[in-house]
Amino acid sequence: MTVTVPSNLDAITLAQDVKIRDDTIPSVSVTVSLSCRQPIANVLLSIDCAPPLSATQTAVSFASVVEVTTVIGFYLNETFIPSSVTANAVATYNTASGAPRVVVREIKLPLLLVMKAVPPMKTATHKITIDTNKPPVNLNELFPDLLGMNAHGAGQAIGLQFFGTNPEKAVVTILASKTSQRYRLQCDSLDCLWLPTKELIEKLVKYYSQGQKTDLKISYIGNLPLQEYFTVVEEHFQLRIMREKHKHVLSDRAAQFRAIQRRLLMRFKDKTPAPLANLDTLLEGTYQQLLALSEAFEETEWELERTASSVTSATKLLNLLITLSHGMMQREADILEACLSPDVLIASDEQGWEERVDVAVAHMLRTCLAKAGKDLGQVATSLLTMPTDLTKFQKHIKLLCDRLAKTGHLSLGTEADSEQTEVEAEAADDESPDSVVPVDSQVAESNSSKKGI
Repeated sequence: MTVTVPSNLDAITLAQDVKIRDDTIPSVSVTVSLSCRQPIANVLLSIDCAPPLSATQTAVSFASVVEVTTVIGFYLNETFIPSSVTANAVATYNTASGAPRVVVREIKLPLLLVMKAVPPMKTATHKITIDTNKPPVNLNELFPDLLGMNAHGAGQAIGLQFFGTNPEKAVVTILASKTSQRYRLQCDSLDCLWLPTKELIEKLVKYYSQGQKTDLKISYIGNLPLQEYFTVVEEHFQLRIMREKHKHVLSDRAAQFRAIQRRLLMRFKDKTPAPLANLDTLLEGTYQQLLALSEAFEETEWELERTASSVTSATKLLNLLITLSHGMMQREADILEACLSPDVLIASDEQGWEERVDVAVAHMLRTCLAKAGKDLGQVATSLLTMPTDLTKFQKHIKLLCDRLAKTGHLSLGTEADSEQTEVEAEAADDESPDSVVPVDSQVAESNSSKKGI
């Protein structure tokens, strides 16, 4: 399976049933090709993209495949901030022997699908400064497809805005320094900074690599935006509380509605019916309350989906800044992302994102980031129940950042033990090169592997 993403947007947009009314929403047509050596029957191609992105087709079935091509259109459908511009094409089929097979390809969509060029803003609430060891690049060269009205500028500043967002809060300004090797991104919304920051870093790496390995170093020097991050998480958590309240009240009103219905039916079946005693009025009032609560619940669900996307963007940005601050390797960044997960699921009622992340961070603090002889081994298990507030969550995140600032690295317990074993083996080899070591010991295996035995 091959995926081809064009560099230009569609001349005529394919956006359907778009909920964004103030902008003309663009689309991009992606070509997905399936080919195989022998015919395969009953192939299902599924397209998976996270909201607010939508696809013109989410599933395409083929009776038989040798070489087929289909075109999928992608566009922005909601008014909240996207946390990703990638989608997945998944092909499922069965082999001749009946074994199931799955082929997955990632679709990297262009940033101009969700953002447009606007004049840069001079001031903003949130600011991120990215430092490099290379001279600053002209922004016109880095973002040739996102210039728009900034095309005739000096290349020191460009402004970007997500489609369907408030221009007073969602304008991201990217600045390139004239005298230093730094870039600044600023915006009034923290979650809006994630995708432009990611795009800037990717374009810098691509610009300096040019098909070969580069010595480009990118770092972040500054305070982590923890308070701003906690504000985004708090909004999501309060909406979860509101949804639970709506569910309880809706359940109570539904039980009341059924009880009134039973009493009215009993009155109607009675041979000598008694007066209704305003039961019909109470039934109508309860019904209107059910309708109002249902609408409020649906609105809360939408707001929860919006804030979930914002928390995902803010968490990815925080993980990136922590990684750049301490110069983490990719393995360390993967461990951090597994702990401080940006995958916010709103479908699960039993386990919320806040409690899952809190337990994971607390476990890391008691194991690989534990203080020597104090927290190590104090692994506690706790039930994943919805907390009353985020006090412990915020405390654990702050402790995580503080301990990472002191240690500067992150590793699992097994990795740390193996590294310590290698260091001890090297020290023993240097001190007594002729000493006899048991053949089946870890030190002997380490020494023999290093000497080529």
